[in-house]
Amino acid sequence: MEYRETLREAIVEGGKVRGIYGNNPIYTVFKGIPYAAPPVGELRWKAPQPVIPWEGTKICYEYGAIAEQSVRFDEPLYGREFFQNTDPRGEDCLYLNVWTPAKSADEKLPVFFWVHGGGYFGGSGTEPEFDGEGFCRRGVIMVSFNYRLGALGFMAHPLLSRENEQGISGNYGLLDQIAALKWTKNNIAAFGGDPENITIAGQSAGAASILNLISSPLSRGLMKRAIIQSGARVGKDDRALFDLTLAEAEAKGEAFMQKFGANTLEEMRKIPSADLVKTNSSDTMSKIAFRPLTDGIILEESAGITVESGKHADIDYMVGNMQDEGGNITKGEKFAQILSPGNTAFAEVQNKLGRKAAYTYCFSRDLPGEDEPGAFHAGELWYEFETLTRCWRPFTGVDYDLSVAMASYFANFVKTGNPNSPELPEWTAFTEENRKCLELCEDIKMIDIE
Repeated sequence: MEYRETLREAIVEGGKVRGIYGNNPIYTVFKGIPYAAPPVGELRWKAPQPVIPWEGTKICYEYGAIAEQSVRFDEPLYGREFFQNTDPRGEDCLYLNVWTPAKSADEKLPVFFWVHGGGYFGGSGTEPEFDGEGFCRRGVIMVSFNYRLGALGFMAHPLLSRENEQGISGNYGLLDQIAALKWTKNNIAAFGGDPENITIAGQSAGAASILNLISSPLSRGLMKRAIIQSGARVGKDDRALFDLTLAEAEAKGEAFMQKFGANTLEEMRKIPSADLVKTNSSDTMSKIAFRPLTDGIILEESAGITVESGKHADIDYMVGNMQDEGGNITKGEKFAQILSPGNTAFAEVQNKLGRKAAYTYCFSRDLPGEDEPGAFHAGELWYEFETLTRCWRPFTGVDYDLSVAMASYFANFVKTGNPNSPELPEWTAFTEENRKCLELCEDIKMIDIE
């Protein structure tokens, strides 16, 4: 069997890499490319360092280790749905993956840069629902990656701040995200990509990460568009879920260090990484004790405040949510809403600032299955990446049609900033005169949000 000539090798920071044919051999996927040095030993709880060069050609046929975490397949909420990754996990996790349909390096294809969710304590860029071939079919390159999670990614401590030149600590996972985005900007041309046309996207904690990326001065100019799925917000967060100060984070770090009976950073850096991410609590709020914080440098202020004051990146935006975000998939509970207050407020800010209007959506298709959970948080991911066949749920033709439409809308937005194309129902942007969102369901249409 003859395969189409594809771009199989690329020269990137660190050396030459060789990719493998995708499930469809007309595409190439490069798995497990290091985008930073392993954050182990003395580099634990430090900003990501430059890639260590290698000799010869690095064979990128297998994914790198996912971030150290204690999430299991039998997690009560999303284990069965998504956390089925059997890849090895560990502290040496700063790897990314590139799916490309390019035949050569000079095609300048648009790029979809995906930030996975998981509450900052779980997940990876190689979960079964994530696959770049759906975007490749539409002429888009996809990048996914892993970043440090939990205490390894976000623990702050006065001793860590003292050893840092800028007097800050924590936010290592966010720095990983910025490092992966910079790597993409600097290297994606070698895979046939356009470094000037990068769309950053994420869901849940990934969406919150997108808010941080559009707010941080360290990532300005690295992206052209952004997609925020189930995570847009404006202003101060009353739950103190996102608005965490350095002092508050350092206090949490001190309590965490005492838990291990350690007195020095040297002692803490010798503790096995798996022990540092263990949790005895099934409470989500307890699990995300370690998360991004406002340190005055990486995040000058919380992302919600940055957006409210109009200091976030002036780029194209798509924002949306699931209809039953607040439901519980283990109990079949539903919590119906159209466009969440955070998404509405974000779209209103764009209008208030006189910037390009955001495209807004609500996914309302009830996912099939015996628990009848409705359109639950993260349920759209199988549709967006066209990976319905990897899920245990009994999807029908309606679901496959919706998946094709959703993937097409997203790819169109990545290409041009406009999700529309002739074969799809028209999607109009959110304005004061047009306070509507696209309803992604069996009968795709524009609906009033109020």
